[in-house]
Amino acid sequence: MSTAKYIPKYTPPEDGLCLCGCGQITPIAKQNHSTGSRIKGKHVAFCYGHKAKSSETYQVDPETGCWVFQRHRKDGYARITRDGKRVYAHRWYYEQAKGPIPAEMDLDHLCSNPACCNPDHLEPVPTVMNIQRGRSAVLTVEQVQEIRMSKGKVTQRELAQRYNVSKSTINFIRMGRTWKNVESPKTEGDGSSETAYELEKMHRRKRRSVHAEDYLVDMDTGCWIWQHHLLHGYGVITSNRRRTQAHRYYYEQTKGSIPEGMILDHLCRNRSCVNPDHMEPVTPATNNQRGQATKLTIDQVREIRSLKGKMTYLQLAGRYSVSTSTIRFILTGRTWKNII
Repeated sequence: MSTAKYIPKYTPPEDGLCLCGCGQITPIAKQNHSTGSRIKGKHVAFCYGHKAKSSETYQVDPETGCWVFQRHRKDGYARITRDGKRVYAHRWYYEQAKGPIPAEMDLDHLCSNPACCNPDHLEPVPTVMNIQRGRSAVLTVEQVQEIRMSKGKVTQRELAQRYNVSKSTINFIRMGRTWKNVESPKTEGDGSSETAYELEKMHRRKRRSVHAEDYLVDMDTGCWIWQHHLLHGYGVITSNRRRTQAHRYYYEQTKGSIPEGMILDHLCRNRSCVNPDHMEPVTPATNNQRGQATKLTIDQVREIRSLKGKMTYLQLAGRYSVSTSTIRFILTGRTWKNII
């Protein structure tokens, strides 16, 4: 047989006030109750008929002024029934006292008590600001501004350790991907109030201008040799959040856009070169024919076509040291289409 003691749901108040929040004095209990909710000679928890409405009323905290609901959810917010619908208590009380809440705005509890529904303790703010002010926010507005001001002076690793966050959090703050609504502090002699995101975009545009930090100049050939990431031998650069070939980017920056349907041929035959003077816009067919991988000349292609019907594919392939499929593609016009 279990000997566990029953814990009463409502403890009789010492001051005799009804727990529903009505402010009335409860009657004195005439006898004890087995659950412990009534003690003979002391006030009961509720006035008659007030227990049913206790879940949708509040008690005023005399120290803080909060209107604290006695029943609320695990997240701390109380919900009540109005016009047959379940609504948040703090939103309903605010709208009754101060009017509708602006669209796309949340109510921030200035008292940091989610169970409070005092309209004077609530302020409409954007969702982002409400999260930043919340108890789950790790950083404050002042700390975010300090992080942005320290760019170039303190490493991301040191800042992450100082504020107990990850390096990616520091990186996102500096780039403006998070905390976009917080402006960077003004510096002396600068009257602007650009956000870190706008400043980062400006610096990114400057970094993407043609300069000699991304390549080394070969004094013998004049090639600008790309020093960063290569893909299939060609330099790769990120511009406007899009990856593109470095030699195309440098050509367009100095000589204008590349004609539609044309590609750039490296006259120096060095794919990692980004020198615009070493490039020429040509058709894809011409580019393939000029490439290092091309073993045949224009005269040889014309000879092969003139020998059609006189020699077999195998004989032509042996003469020009190519495959039979190469001979077939030339004779059927699938390759070297521009050669008559």
